[in-house]
Amino acid sequence: MANYIKLPNGSYYEAKEGQSPADAFRDAYKYYPEAFGGEQTETKQKRPGFFESIGQGAEELFSSQRTGLASLTGGNEAAEAGLERQKAIQARYGEQPGWKEVTKAYEEKGLPSAIGEYVRQIPNALAQQAPQIAEAAAAARAAGIATKNPYGALAGAFAPSFAQQYGGFLEAQAQEQREKGEPVDVNRLKAAAFAVPTAGLDVATMLIPMGRSIAKAIFGPGIEKLLARGATAEAEKLAAAKLPLQTTFVIRHLG
Repeated sequence: MANYIKLPNGSYYEAKEGQSPADAFRDAYKYYPEAFGGEQTETKQKRPGFFESIGQGAEELFSSQRTGLASLTGGNEAAEAGLERQKAIQARYGEQPGWKEVTKAYEEKGLPSAIGEYVRQIPNALAQQAPQIAEAAAAARAAGIATKNPYGALAGAFAPSFAQQYGGFLEAQAQEQREKGEPVDVNRLKAAAFAVPTAGLDVATMLIPMGRSIAKAIFGPGIEKLLARGATAEAEKLAAAKLPLQTTFVIRHLG
C-alpha cells in the first residue's frame, strides 16, 4: 500500500517502500523545496538519460494504469493520487525535453540548432515508449495464443493501452481543474470515451511500422490479412467493437 506524507504546503509526497518518514521528508525537500517555503532548484530540470527514460516510461505507464484501476472505487481520489505519483516520478527522473526545447533552439540559434535538438530527443523518446510497447506486445502474444485469432491478439494489445490512456485522461482532468482552482470532480465516462480511439491509435502505430515477420510472431499468422486491409482501420474497428454501444455513442458525439 502506498504511503503518503503531508508536506507543509498541504501537498502529499509518496514515500518509497520501506522508507522511514524522516528519509521521505528529506527526499521531499530535495525534490520539492517550494513545498517547504524554499526556492525550486535545478534538480527538476535535469534531463533523464537513455536508461532513466526507460525507467520513467515504465513508472508512468504503471502509475496511469493504477489510476484507472483505482477509479473503479473512487474517481476523484484516484486521479489526485495519480497526479501526486506523476509529480514524484518527474521529480526523481527529471523533465523530458519536448517541443518547447526545439522552439527555444530555433528562436535562439536558428533552424540547424532546432533540428539538432529534435534529433537528440529521439533516442530518449523511443526509450520512454519502450515499456508500453513491450507490455502491449506481450499482452498481444498471450491473447493471440489463447484465442488463436488475430482479433484476440489485437484486443490483448488494446487492453493495457486503454487502461493507461483512461488513467491518464482522469489525471489530465484533475490537473486542469486544479489549475483553475476548482475542486477535483473527474468524469470517468468522458475519460473512457477519449481513451478508446487513443488506445486504438496506439495499437495501430505499434503495428504499422512492424515488418510482417515480427507482426506475425506477435499477433499470429492471421495478422497478414489485416495488414493487407489496413492496420489503422482494423485497430479503430476493434476499439469500437470492444466497448459497450453506449460508450461508442459518446465517442461519436462527444463535444
